[in-house]
Amino acid sequence: MSAASLDKEDFRTYLRGCVAIEVSLPNGEVAIGTGFHVGEGVFLTARHVLEGNTINAILAKAPGVLMTPDEIAAGLTLMGEPVFHPDQNVDVAAFRVSDLVSDTPVLQLGGHYDDWINDEQWLLSEAIVFGYPPIPSAKDAILVVDRVRVNAVVDTYRDRYVRFVVSGAPRGGFSGGPVYHEWGFVLGMITESLERQGEAPSSGYLTVLSIEALFECLDHHDMLPACQNLELKD
Repeated sequence: MSAASLDKEDFRTYLRGCVAIEVSLPNGEVAIGTGFHVGEGVFLTARHVLEGNTINAILAKAPGVLMTPDEIAAGLTLMGEPVFHPDQNVDVAAFRVSDLVSDTPVLQLGGHYDDWINDEQWLLSEAIVFGYPPIPSAKDAILVVDRVRVNAVVDTYRDRYVRFVVSGAPRGGFSGGPVYHEWGFVLGMITESLERQGEAPSSGYLTVLSIEALFECLDHHDMLPACQNLELKD
């Protein structure tokens, strides 16, 4: 599958698996993050979208979702509390909703665990990012997509997890959004920036956390959907 074929054939399907997450920050300001469905009503997002914030609404804003306008406006119902990766420094969270329509698409996580990644293999491959960055003059959250290329594979000193650097401008609201690779699976999730503390953010790249930390969060909290279980697929 190429990024071009995803754009033409499957694009509408995968965007229906994304939600906007509206939260109130401790200072009272309202912010938006992104979540994506990985099966059985379970969604992944970035830890910093949820931790310490109050969830106002989980909104299925993509076109084609089989919900009435009133249901879309009310948002999805959170089941229990969000959970986080057991390492508090890892920017991954998950939550489950109770009222998802049965045909909501599942975004399949890739099986590329960090030790299996051959850096050169990924360079200049293509992907599509999904998120809800703020759009000036828009009255509510709008799903934004962008076609990107993998420009680098990074091992950082802060932890053991691989990041992909992709050609897309960092914007608030993309946090927690999936990056769907041309090979037919989620490459990773848009999380925290890797800029040096105190320096102005770089405008040319997005940072994508690879999937190993995502699997760990789901598995630790017994929330790994059967459709994502790599052992069941072997």
